Order: sequence, then C-alpha cells, then structure tokens
Amino acid sequence: MKSVNPGRTTGLPAEGLNAVSADYSTLSIARLLGHCFGDGYIHRTKYYFVYTNSSPRLMAVVTNIVKNLFGMDTFCRRLSIGGTPQRQFPAEVGRKLYRLGAPRGSKSRQSTQVPQMVMEGDERTKADFLGAICDDEAEVRIQSGSKQITIKAAKIASLDYELNEYLNRLRRLFLDLGIDCSTPHVDRSYQIKGEERIVKRIWITGHNNFARFADRICLFHANKAARVQTLLQAG
Repeated sequence: MKSVNPGRTTGLPAEGLNAVSADYSTLSIARLLGHCFGDGYIHRTKYYFVYTNSSPRLMAVVTNIVKNLFGMDTFCRRLSIGGTPQRQFPAEVGRKLYRLGAPRGSKSRQSTQVPQMVMEGDERTKADFLGAICDDEAEVRIQSGSKQITIKAAKIASLDYELNEYLNRLRRLFLDLGIDCSTPHVDRSYQIKGEERIVKRIWITGHNNFARFADRICLFHANKAARVQTLLQAG
C-alpha cells in the first residue's frame, strides 16, 4: 500500500458547512473516538486504525482530524473486501484511541462501552462523539408516518445485555443534550456461519427533537444532513 499526502488529495468543501464544521482545529478527539464505534476499526494485534466509508467528505474529515491531532501527513489507501474505500492510519493513532476507550478488534464480539471521557465530558464532547456515530451509523427517515433518526448496533446473541448497555449509554448522551431518545428495541436477528447475531436500535422522533438534534449535533454526511433539514422543514 502506498503512502500519500492527504494535503494534495483531499479537502472538505466549505460550502454547506457551518463555521464550526469548516474549521478542522475545532474537531475534538471525541469525534475520532466516535468513528471507532462506527465505521472505524482498530486492528486487534497491530493497532493501526482503519476508516471505511464511501463518502469522500467523511474521509476528508477523518483524515484531517488525524492530521491536526497527531501531526501525521501520511495514510494508506485500501479497499474493503466489498470494495468500499478505506484509509489506514499508523498504529500510534490506534493505540492512543484504544487508551482513551475505543474498542480493538471486532465490535460485534465484545462489550463496547462509551469512553469515560465522553460520558463525563462537556456538551461539546458528547455532541462530537454522537455526531461521528450518526455520520456512520444513523438512518434518517423522512417518509410520512415514519419520520425518525435511527441508530442500530449488532452483537452476537450472548452479548445481548452488553448491547443494551451500549445503546442505553448512547441514549443517555442524547438526553444530556436535551434530545429525547427511545430505549433499545430489537430490530432483527440473523446468523453468520451458524452464529446468531442480534440487531437493536434506538430512535429519535418529533419536530422539537429534530430541531435540537440539528442545533447541537453536526453531521458531515451530506445526504444525512440534508435529510435532517427535510425533517425540520416538514414541521
């Protein structure tokens, strides 16, 4: 894999972003931690950090957070098995994130606990963490009769309790920001090589909650951000 200079190849378009979003220096370690619970991954033994996402904007955001926080100008381009773009960052990044509470290895096969620095942090820290998770994992539904912002997570069936605990902690963070959120509910179950996995979800509904979400949580995923605005305009 070839190292490249992200300064030559990436850049986040300024249009459509608010002042805070456009300033990479304001993005905290909490946002990078949030991506570790979403589409990010820390290798179990080698500790390098990999981010997988098809959105060029999110790739640019993650790359620039790493650059600003760690002073690193290099990463490796990869593709997932399914062909989704990936960027691999050095083990120094993964080790730091792991020490702060990020999961290492498969998230579906272990307990994942929201880091203490996030649970006990200020509103900005909580909002950054949730923003990253929503960028990666949220589904924004705008259909009449089903307007909601939904977050799902999956684990092996033997970790059902731990899955509830994780989603309830995310719910607590939303509540701390004044955004009402449901308790976890079963979405579906499926099997991989004879092993059962459970998917559960939490969701946000109601115009007032959508308005608070839009005001307090910054999304960089262009389509999801546009859908949140659609929810607001619908009244």
